[in-house]
Amino acid sequence: MVRANVECLFDRKRKPEDYIKAAHWVFGRTLGDFTFERCCIALGTRKDVLRLRIHYEFWRRWYVFPIEFPFVIDAVPDSVEGEIYMLAGDEGYALARAAWMHPGIRSSQLLEVAAAATEAKSKKRPTEDRMREALQLLSEKYLMSQYNDSWYLTGRNPVLRAMDLSSAPNRVSRTHLSWSRMF
Repeated sequence: MVRANVECLFDRKRKPEDYIKAAHWVFGRTLGDFTFERCCIALGTRKDVLRLRIHYEFWRRWYVFPIEFPFVIDAVPDSVEGEIYMLAGDEGYALARAAWMHPGIRSSQLLEVAAAATEAKSKKRPTEDRMREALQLLSEKYLMSQYNDSWYLTGRNPVLRAMDLSSAPNRVSRTHLSWSRMF
């Protein structure tokens, strides 16, 4: 069931309604006997890590979800939430949340949505420079990844990390980098 819904997310021949339905099952809050959470428990998989992996695959394939998820979605995964707050504060969390809600969101829209969310929480609108600084911090730690003008909450990004490490004096082999071991 998990595999079928994830494959549907990446099948470009599907109807838009199918994408929404699959995304709702994977990322949204659903009821019933066969929920994403229950399937993950049965498989011994951490749901947050699997959801982040799907966002990482969105980035790898440069898949831009056509709209913001139009349903109630779980919060930014716990496995990266604390790190995001410590690194970039409320602005960073708002950026991560916007990318989580809309994989492939464009830079200008990302900054606008996140600034509005930060303003709603703190009653003060952050400057564009502060938003860009927070985005840069998240990007440097591979929590958020950019593909052209599209942004994704990838949690970790071994590809970008390997590219950065390959130019380091003490190189690390790409074969030693594993996405799942980063959590």
